[in-house]
Amino acid sequence: MMPTAAAIRQAMAERTLAYRATNFKRDVPVAERREILRRSRETSAALDSLQRAARQAFAAARGWRLSERKRMSAYPVIDHAEVYNKNGRTVAVVTHSYAPRKDILAYAARHGLKTEFLSWSWYYPGKCTAVVLTCGGSDENQN
Repeated sequence: MMPTAAAIRQAMAERTLAYRATNFKRDVPVAERREILRRSRETSAALDSLQRAARQAFAAARGWRLSERKRMSAYPVIDHAEVYNKNGRTVAVVTHSYAPRKDILAYAARHGLKTEFLSWSWYYPGKCTAVVLTCGGSDENQN
């Protein structure tokens, strides 16, 4: 099942608070430091788990598989990219981009890619735009 944007935003907020707490001063007792670091690792793992579940649900809904291939980047348009395969061949790249929509469309047109704008980004909901890029021309889905 696909996690919600709200669940991922909550996990991100918790991770951020836990991470900020790791900037402790030397006068913090060792036991408290260990607890802060444990909580930071725990919240990061929870966020990673939600994002992984979102990627897997997205892939399964389309009959795709998330590639183990390293992520790619053509910043600022392609950032936090994920590669998806079907029958052993790459079929799409999902980018979680900070770039404006017009820049994403221009990049896709220059490279002969189709675009599908998703309703939300599981990488950073509310801040990134999730876009599916596939081969095959300049048709765009403006959803």
